Amino acid sequence: MNLNDSKFLVEALVRWADTNLQSLFILNSGDLKRGLILLRQDMRAGLVRFWVQETDFQGQRAFRQRFAEDQTMEQADAYVQRELKRDQDLWVLIHECSDGNLPPILTRVQANL
Repeated sequence: MNLNDSKFLVEALVRWADTNLQSLFILNSGDLKRGLILLRQDMRAGLVRFWVQETDFQGQRAFRQRFAEDQTMEQADAYVQRELKRDQDLWVLIHECSDGNLPPILTRVQANL
């Protein structure tokens, strides 16, 4: 399996969450190899932060925060629905957390790609 495959990254994140007793589930399974990943982080304060995976012109993937401001639950639900209508190959993951920081496993994977 290629480190650039979407399924590999999703499985790594699921394993990280399980190992660290984090709540994470897959809302939508995308394309196994090239589907982009949208990580929705539901924070305890009732706000949502999004991290999106992007690919540059050289095929390198990176995650960046989608919005400058955290979203409300209603805004987040509407955004996910819009994105799924636009891109059916999109992976959508929901991570319940307190701080909204990018999970360390994605930081490490991103640095090695």
